[in-house]
Amino acid sequence: MHNFSLFLSLIVGILLGRVAKNFLPFVALLATFLFLSSYFFHKRNKPIAWGICFFLFFIVLGTLWSLPKYFTSPEQILAEKRDFHIKVISFPKRVLARQVYFAQIFRVDNFPFYLKAKVVDFSHLKKDYLSRYHIEGKLSLYVYKGGKFYTLWISKNTSQLKYKDKWIDVLLKKVTLFLTNLYRSKLSAQAYSFLSATFLGRRELLPRKVKKIFATSGTSHLLAISGLHIGMTALVLMYLLKFFNLALPKRIVISIAFLFFYTFLVGARAPTLRAAIMYTIFGISFLLQRKTHPLNVLGLSGILSLFINPLWVFDIGFQLSFISVLGIILGYRVFRINIHSSVFLSTYFKNILFTSLFVLLSIAGLTSYYFGKVYISSILTNWILVPLFVFIIFVNFLFIIFSFFPLLGECIGYLVSFLIFGFIKIASFLSWLSRVNLNFYSSGKGVIIYYLILICLGSLIYKFRGKLVGGLKLFSKSLTLCIINTVWKKPTNPK
Repeated sequence: MHNFSLFLSLIVGILLGRVAKNFLPFVALLATFLFLSSYFFHKRNKPIAWGICFFLFFIVLGTLWSLPKYFTSPEQILAEKRDFHIKVISFPKRVLARQVYFAQIFRVDNFPFYLKAKVVDFSHLKKDYLSRYHIEGKLSLYVYKGGKFYTLWISKNTSQLKYKDKWIDVLLKKVTLFLTNLYRSKLSAQAYSFLSATFLGRRELLPRKVKKIFATSGTSHLLAISGLHIGMTALVLMYLLKFFNLALPKRIVISIAFLFFYTFLVGARAPTLRAAIMYTIFGISFLLQRKTHPLNVLGLSGILSLFINPLWVFDIGFQLSFISVLGIILGYRVFRINIHSSVFLSTYFKNILFTSLFVLLSIAGLTSYYFGKVYISSILTNWILVPLFVFIIFVNFLFIIFSFFPLLGECIGYLVSFLIFGFIKIASFLSWLSRVNLNFYSSGKGVIIYYLILICLGSLIYKFRGKLVGGLKLFSKSLTLCIINTVWKKPTNPK
């Protein structure tokens, strides 16, 4: 539990860093004082004072960590011609006389910066995926439904310079191009775009019509490479490595190394990195034969993620990823649902059902605030589509492995194309369930009130769980007997 508390204190510090930009010397001095105080109280064996000082130190550390790297907000440089250092993070598309792609801005003029933006490029220099450029441009802001979207405009005759590609970017680019070319040549066009988006994170290759199907069916989270993809990739890899008769520790080490490579392959976004770190912590604790608490693991992964980039606190994907995992952990802890059964499929489908319910409850406040919707239909659509999606990912691994064998690879290619065709058809059919979704925009105060109510209800259920479960069992038994007596009541013979 301590790691999660430190994670929350670090978030508070980063939020305070937004208003403490002019107090850097004072913040650094305060961090030093709190660290020495916590060390002093720890040596004097005073755990309460040590704990208070250490949590305050993490708050100040979060403030300090968010100050020196990211002190310029995008609004301060809008509509001004600046020197931007960018990295192309999507496949550029040629639209008439311009290239359109997404880029990571990592420097403006001579100052470090962090911002993902859409780029509209009218210059003649062709841009390459995962390449870095120094280029002049202007940044603009578009606000839609409360969200901020930035666009970098590059004029026709602007000065620009391409940097030498890093070895890791060259490797990732080669692997991505190999897999996308493999999908394009061996699979249907639908399967090519589907796997490029859901397995490689190249959502720009997915047709707008299919994106709409994912959105209306409540399965947009399958497009965002996150914990589900990392977990299934790890599971499939562990099963495949088992065929090589490798010991379990070796399989864990290999799977950890592969997952981090896969994380960087799909862009090393906050949800993906969080899932990879959590898997690594669980794997290391298993190798060291140490017990771990899920909340501690979640908190430690959050701390490491924010040390990599403190501005991920304001990223929607980061917020949804962490709060959904927190909802799953607390949901099973509060209700203590027994999902285990002698039938594997029964356990699997129960797990999906309750997990989807806990995720819905945990992210409802954020989705209403950011998107104006509460996706109630996701409970049923996930129950139907997630198992099929997991099977598609498994067959995709088999296709990649056996693609070097012409006949066998072609047969598996037909299978995966057929499965993806069926998946999209089922998702399209389930789109009518979007009518049950709640269209509701919530304010910031409304979100806070919702989560306070959720915490209070969860605490009450956890405290009086035994009485509630007993009452529900008694009520269900009485209702069942009442229905049986009403329906199957024997007719009385008249005198």
